[in-house]
Amino acid sequence: MIYFIADTHHHHKNVIRFDNRPFSNIYEMDNAIIANWNSIVKPNDTVYHLGDVAMSGKQQAKAIVDKLVGKIILISGNHDKKCASKLSRFETIKDMDVIYYKEFSIHLCHYPIESWFRKNHNQYHLHGHSHGKAQILKNRLDMFCGNWNYTPVSIETIFEKFQNQ
Repeated sequence: MIYFIADTHHHHKNVIRFDNRPFSNIYEMDNAIIANWNSIVKPNDTVYHLGDVAMSGKQQAKAIVDKLVGKIILISGNHDKKCASKLSRFETIKDMDVIYYKEFSIHLCHYPIESWFRKNHNQYHLHGHSHGKAQILKNRLDMFCGNWNYTPVSIETIFEKFQNQ
């Protein structure tokens, strides 16, 4: 199975207030996201993390990411250059990617893109960065973890969502 998530911002105190996240502190937030992730992701599953994994030092980020189940592909975000991108836990780290599901292409980037190749012809876009505040566009979804109950979202759920737009 393939999953997607963005903007977990592990160990980032100010993001709780900034996003109005339902957590008292960073430890509660980190533990909830880890528990949600590990409750659905299996060891052979792949999770595309669409950026901004953590806001901490390398050791704290490593301790958190090492607890996550599955194969993780990082689509690097603006806060990942500092520590998360240096972790060996990721299968690969990319700025952008395109994956294929059924007859559809899904363009992956941390940043929301307004227009992409064949946007209206079975071409979709998943992103993070905007924390649920990006303009809603057809065939584009914000994978900000707060939009999805702080849990990775399966490609099947994404596909259904696109079909119902």
